[in-house]
Amino acid sequence: MPLPAAAKVPDRVRKLVLYEAPWPRLVNTEVLARLEELAQASHWESFAVTFFRDTLLVPVAELDELRATELWPSIIADAKASLGDLRALSRYDFKAERFRALRVPVLLQIGTESPRDLYVTDALAAVLPDVRIEELPGQAKA
Repeated sequence: MPLPAAAKVPDRVRKLVLYEAPWPRLVNTEVLARLEELAQASHWESFAVTFFRDTLLVPVAELDELRATELWPSIIADAKASLGDLRALSRYDFKAERFRALRVPVLLQIGTESPRDLYVTDALAAVLPDVRIEELPGQAKA
């Protein structure tokens, strides 16, 4: 995560832009267990569908549209790496207060179509001293 790194060496960071930084609670133990099962069976297509539908809350119709695009094969190809990211995220003990002393300008971006409660945007905005939120019209994580 770029934020903890910036907090460790603030003199080496001039500014940050974070796009939809996820809550670690995004992936609870039940969800992670289901994704692990799919990964163990090498069912990467089902892994991606399950994650987008059940975790990112992408509506089925939109997910079907995404699956029909040229983007979907890349998403499937990246699923194994995404599982590693989800494992790390689920172990991270996020506390927004830890970043209260970070004095660099931080731009928090979030799509207007994204479920905002999946991301730490508002928690960080409440504690960072030099922060701005930019809403990206029509954008969503998927």
